Parts: sequence; C-alpha cells; structure tokens
Amino acid sequence: GDSAPGLDIEKWVQGEETEIQPGNVYVVEFWATWCVPCRKSIPHLSELQEFYGDVGLTIIGVSDEDTSVVQKFVRKNADIMTYTVAVDRREATKRAWFQAAKLQGIPAAFIVDRKGKIQFIGNPLSAKFSRVLNAVINNRYDAKLFRRAAPSIEAAENARKVRNWRMAFKHYDEVLAVDPKIFADLATAKFEMMLID
Repeated sequence: GDSAPGLDIEKWVQGEETEIQPGNVYVVEFWATWCVPCRKSIPHLSELQEFYGDVGLTIIGVSDEDTSVVQKFVRKNADIMTYTVAVDRREATKRAWFQAAKLQGIPAAFIVDRKGKIQFIGNPLSAKFSRVLNAVINNRYDAKLFRRAAPSIEAAENARKVRNWRMAFKHYDEVLAVDPKIFADLATAKFEMMLID
C-alpha cells in the first residue's frame, strides 16, 4: 500500500527508458544472471508482459550486475526475455525497493498499481503473484483493504464451515460494504453459499 519509490537506472539494456507513472501497472523484479530461480521466472514474466502489455503493464527486470554481463545475458536469451531490462545505478534502486522491504533473496517482484501504490512484494513464480497481478490489472485489489478485511473474511469462512449461515452472511456483508468491486469474489462466495450450502 505504500507509494512506489523511483528508479535510479544506469543503463536500459532492453526496452524503453521508463519511470513509474500513474495510470499504468508495473512489475519491478530484482534478479541476476547467475540466479537459477530468476532464470525460471523469465519465460513467465515474458508471457505476462505479452498478455497484459496492451492494458498498461510494464515489467522491468533490474539487475545490479555489470552492464556487459547483463547485456550478454539478454542477447543470449532474447527469444524468452521480452520485457524491459535495466542495470541499477550503484544499487540505488535496490536500496529503495528491495532493501527497504527487508528482502533477502531473489527473484523478488513488486506489483505497482495504477495509482503508484505497491500491492505485492514476493516471488514472481508464486500463485499469489499471478492472482494479485490479474486483480491489480482489473482495478480489483487493494492490499490495505484486504489486510483490514482479513479477520472478517476468516470469520465468514469459519462460520460457513460450521453452517452458521447468519454469522457467515453478517461477515460477508461487512466486507462487501467496504468495497463491493474489490471484494467481488466474496459476493460470488456468498451466492455459492446460498445456492449450494
């Protein structure tokens, strides 16, 4: 939910020079050429860039390695690495994002929504990453609201498990009253409970 910091880039190796601007969605991923999990995430990120590029997604891979090393890697993997790649300037971007989030390992991805707010921090290969990215692209995710609503969502699910329909309805309705668009999936869960349970 915090505002995304800026980018301090020494060299744009692939793609156009860019900055975080309102109206677009960004994935800023920290990676390295020597990192095996990072290599596994490259085709996935390229697919996402292709799929969501037309609706305002820009993926930026940031490495703090020597520019010549990154350029050679990108040239060698041009067929599978099709998103923007940049080399950090004296680890300034890494400090502002990666270290500020107290992260330890790579790959590490940040999803920035259309308002310039960070909505996800974590592994780009996780199921949650893809789920949150899809919701952010569709303007249906707010990390702060989800964190605040988590106890009510859990209470609704627990009430549903023990077939306490009155309490389940109460908790679902509390969350839906906060923002029906963000929590549209809960409206579906409520309907499913009414129909099936």
